[in-house]
Amino acid sequence: MKPIKEILGFWGQSGAFAFYNPERDIYFTGTVNQSSGFGHSAAHKAMLKTIKAIY
Repeated sequence: MKPIKEILGFWGQSGAFAFYNPERDIYFTGTVNQSSGFGHSAAHKAMLKTIKAIY
């Protein structure tokens, strides 16, 4: 399995996010509706799992 080289993007203060993985040309956008960080962690794990599954 190849390592994920870069994910470009940002987290908003209220849980909104937009990220792009140029290596696989994948965009991720959405909201987690949580500012505590638990939603951020879940979204991050889902993005990594999706990127790894595609390649």
